[in-house]
Amino acid sequence: MIIVSAALKPSLVPSPNHKTFFILTNKICANPLKFSTRHSQSSTSRSPTIRCIGGDCSSEEGNSRSLNDPLASIVDAKVQELLGREENRVLLQGLEKATRRVEIAKQELAEIKRQQIEAMVARDYVNRLENSASEALQL
Repeated sequence: MIIVSAALKPSLVPSPNHKTFFILTNKICANPLKFSTRHSQSSTSRSPTIRCIGGDCSSEEGNSRSLNDPLASIVDAKVQELLGREENRVLLQGLEKATRRVEIAKQELAEIKRQQIEAMVARDYVNRLENSASEALQL
């Protein structure tokens, strides 16, 4: 599995034709791949990051899929334009909020599971104590 990760800058381009293209120097991923947006915790601008997972990302010489600078500049400008639109900003903010809710739910689920395990251990301990007490009374 190959993982390419980059901030949503001029070097990263999603494709409108249901394939995901990521440009990172000479490399390009052109397979239908999963991608997710993530945000840098340390950045105040919270620029989205998209991860390209799997596929065959190649920068071999002679690769017919290599892109030239003018095409990359045009596509980069279009991506920046789309990200700058107000309706897209609202969608990105909604995605951020949903992502935070999912993370909180995961943490709460982990806490519930931990409490269930503690309760099972406590019940087992109580059962052992009760068995010991009943055995002691029988003697």
